[in-house]
Amino acid sequence: MCDVTSWVSIRELSSLTLSFGEIHVWKISSDSHVSIFLTRDEERECEEIKNEVFRAQYIKRRSTFRKLAAYYLKKDPLDFDIDYGADGKPLFSHVDLQFSVSHSADEMVVAFCSNTAIGIDIESGVRLQNPLAIAERYFSAEEYEFLQQTEKRLLRNTFLRLWVCKEAALKSSGHGLSGGLTTTSVRFDVESRVAIHRGVDGKQLTGLEFILAEGFRGALVAESAEYMENVKWFVLS
Repeated sequence: MCDVTSWVSIRELSSLTLSFGEIHVWKISSDSHVSIFLTRDEERECEEIKNEVFRAQYIKRRSTFRKLAAYYLKKDPLDFDIDYGADGKPLFSHVDLQFSVSHSADEMVVAFCSNTAIGIDIESGVRLQNPLAIAERYFSAEEYEFLQQTEKRLLRNTFLRLWVCKEAALKSSGHGLSGGLTTTSVRFDVESRVAIHRGVDGKQLTGLEFILAEGFRGALVAESAEYMENVKWFVLS
């Protein structure tokens, strides 16, 4: 599994280039500071959030995403729209820049690449209750059996590893959790590699597990397996 020490702290974006066949994954540190970039629609959404903590999280997440996306798009942070494909996957129109976003508690990650669809997911599992019951309902029979045979002390972590891989695979296609958790199966491979069969379209995918922070697990999936050999990990500080 990719160790947390693999992350490289970045303050200035100007020195980075997203080359063909690369994926850039960004971790947004909890103490990072970013200017506020919200469109009028996003400002209206923000005003509807009554909880101050959630409102602050919304502002930081949207602003940070716009800052990063603007760099790769070579545009002003407020000078682009986020559209949605037929399957509901968020995207940029008329450009080949692909992205995926995930957040859990105070943590957030964003992945960018060109020319291939990607999906990323992180989970902390702090509120996870009775993982076997969830697995029996939403996982494949093989995965449920695998969890039943897992040591109790490892059960929560193993469940999270399976879950983030499934969700990342479904996000890469744009189907999300409704796209078939039970028909998307995961097999842990050597080191941090994961073999995934996505039932919604029958594709065989390669996933990459990573450690975000203590107690958090993450997974990254790209439609083109060769991209998984060229992943760069950054922390926006």
